[in-house]
Amino acid sequence: MTKKFWAAVLISLGCVVAGWWLWNERPATAQAAIANVRDASNVSHVMTVEAISEGGESLVGRGVSILNARVTDVTGPRTFWVVGSEAGPLLVVVAPSRDPLKLTPGERVSLNGVVRAGPSKFSLDTKDQAQVSKANLHVLATDLRLLP
Repeated sequence: MTKKFWAAVLISLGCVVAGWWLWNERPATAQAAIANVRDASNVSHVMTVEAISEGGESLVGRGVSILNARVTDVTGPRTFWVVGSEAGPLLVVVAPSRDPLKLTPGERVSLNGVVRAGPSKFSLDTKDQAQVSKANLHVLATDLRLLP
């Protein structure tokens, strides 16, 4: 075998080892993104308040993201109503794993959560529970950001 052949084999082997090493040493943000892609349960669909209101019961259990919704009414420590540009209001319930934000009507929020229907599966105070009972569906917000 010639020196050129062995040189090509060694270079190829070096490239494979370098690629393997770089794959394992990639930044944590890339690792997290890859893990999220592999986990289909983390899939969230960016939707408008209108789309959620119109989708109704067919969206129950689906992960959603709502961007730039306007708070219209703060009704309890963990509940508030948002509107989009055209539809009626949608109830948002802040998950117990999150600290509630002190919101005021007119502020804008973006959130990630799950569309739910019916009573809450965790204990809420009387005001919040009354709002959940009043709404056909609500979004259980697991991530909530106040926009500037």
